[in-house]
Amino acid sequence: MSESTYYIGKVASAPRLSVPEGYRVTRGWHAFAVLPRGAPTLLYWDGLESVPVRERPCLRLSVALDSREDALLEAIALASGRVVARMDIRQAHAFQPFEAPLSAQTLREIAEEGLGLRLGRGSAPLWLLHDPSGDGEPALMPHLFLGTHLDRLAAFRQRLNSRASLQFFGWQEGCVLNGLQDMAAVGLLDAESAQQTIAAHFAHFFDADGTLDYEDDFSQPKRSIYGVECTLPFAVLARTQPAHPALEMAVRFWRDSRATNGAVQDGAMLTAEGSYTVAYPMAQIGVLRGEPSLIAAALEQLRARQALFEDDALALRLYTDGRRTFVNWARAAAWYLLGLARTLAILPDPPADLREEFARAAQWAIRRQNRDGLWHAFLDAPDVLPDNGGSAGIAAALAIGVKARLLSPAMRAPAAQAAQTLSNALTPDGFLTGVAQVNKGGEALQRDDYRVISQFGMGLLAQLYAALV
Repeated sequence: MSESTYYIGKVASAPRLSVPEGYRVTRGWHAFAVLPRGAPTLLYWDGLESVPVRERPCLRLSVALDSREDALLEAIALASGRVVARMDIRQAHAFQPFEAPLSAQTLREIAEEGLGLRLGRGSAPLWLLHDPSGDGEPALMPHLFLGTHLDRLAAFRQRLNSRASLQFFGWQEGCVLNGLQDMAAVGLLDAESAQQTIAAHFAHFFDADGTLDYEDDFSQPKRSIYGVECTLPFAVLARTQPAHPALEMAVRFWRDSRATNGAVQDGAMLTAEGSYTVAYPMAQIGVLRGEPSLIAAALEQLRARQALFEDDALALRLYTDGRRTFVNWARAAAWYLLGLARTLAILPDPPADLREEFARAAQWAIRRQNRDGLWHAFLDAPDVLPDNGGSAGIAAALAIGVKARLLSPAMRAPAAQAAQTLSNALTPDGFLTGVAQVNKGGEALQRDDYRVISQFGMGLLAQLYAALV
């Protein structure tokens, strides 16, 4: 069993700033700011002097508001002014944890004098989560982490099945919700406990009367669906709360966002995301309601996105002027394959042409798997590090396809190899590392070897674990 201990830091002094106008911290959570100039933000710890250090500790901080900068956060020993840790925080999203290792000597210094935080790079305040009331999610509060790692998979289940896996409402949260529901369905999580976690997650995004009220990927308040990436959570909402009034909002959005070719898309851009974030929830609602028209529309989404494949290459985006971007990006492959896998798996009689397309795309992906069982951030660029999030998504689609008898049983082995390698990338308390950052920094950041912890990757890994059972 994994034993994880979080020593929560308290904010002793922080800039007296309000959250910027037009932005909002998710309900029930609190934030403080770290500035690029001026006095540092101060944290302190009570009772740390007597803590035995069995393994090298680390400092963890989690982002509260979406950031569109490349920031460098510095942690300072107050007495000496020495920088004891640095965190490279680029294009971060809400709820994303970052960590830096500390020495035992530094831990003793922090116990005696606290810690200062400042930005060594970045022009805007960086907003971080904290816990003024004592009831926050420990894994996302400012903390010093000490823990053994006897069972990282048990720790993974604990982190997933909690508020530590919360993401903004959209594709990221949808990945987590799918993972929670899948693991509960096969007994990897207690079903009642997982249902409570799913309900607790949804409570952050809906008012008591069922009105959608959330923060988008910019941390800006929204009461409407922001785009095609936003509708993935409705698949789980439909399964857990089939009478929820917001389901009609998703159906209306899909109807109103149809292009002339029938594809639901954002403006002039057809995306691979829609295979997973539109076709799958659309089919799920259609199956649950017995509405053939919704199922037919979902299949139409999958067929329209075959245009993203050209000359044995898959693009994330295809514009009406013919431009194709993020070609052979790992997460584009994950979205394309997951949409096919999850949509076809819930249909009693999936169409032959889409089964063939799924098998073709799966073989295409397997040919690009590396010797460790993972996929590089760009599948045709072995000089770029693998993306553990994209790899988990691709492997999950393969395993789902085999389990649903849509793919050859031989395709289970590549998925299982990926699961084994990805399990080694878990932190002692169960977070998934090695994930390519969310796609806000453009293709340049995706081709960089910068990697992060990100909970949506945990959701994809959970789907993989569940499909292999």
